[in-house]
Amino acid sequence: MASDFRSWSSFWLGMLVTALYGGYIRASAFPTDYQRIHGCKPPVVGDIYMGSPAIESELDGVLLKSKGHGEDISKLGFQASEDYDLVLDVQKANYIIDASSGTFIESDHGSIKCDGSRFISRGSRSSIVVTWRAPAEDASTDIQITKGPGYNRLYISTLRIHSQGVTKEDEL
Repeated sequence: MASDFRSWSSFWLGMLVTALYGGYIRASAFPTDYQRIHGCKPPVVGDIYMGSPAIESELDGVLLKSKGHGEDISKLGFQASEDYDLVLDVQKANYIIDASSGTFIESDHGSIKCDGSRFISRGSRSSIVVTWRAPAEDASTDIQITKGPGYNRLYISTLRIHSQGVTKEDEL
């Protein structure tokens, strides 16, 4: 009787360890487990997540609006230290949004991590608004939007925006 119990408990313990370390971590749940496993490192196109390579994706349904105004300033450029609403009206999924400079400061749709450089959506959403404070210096900023539609590959899009004091030629 004791040996039967030992063999069954060993079997279930083995199944638990396999599930936790053999499958669960390799096919990590996005986005909270991504944050737990990879920290503040943004996802990279080509890296393997959830068993598939992350791929570059078109950027649709994303606007950067000046706070309190409806205009999209992503082409016009931002003013240093001003607040802007990053608005996503996109496919329902989980999202991680990373900013190379500036900081995310508030959102009702998720949490802000990595000293303000990362926003993580709460639950699968099709509409997200997060406030981003532009950097104090004239610069260009990459805002990387990573979409994780369930237990599937990741789709990575990048929005490059310039401050009004920087032109595209300045960066060359």
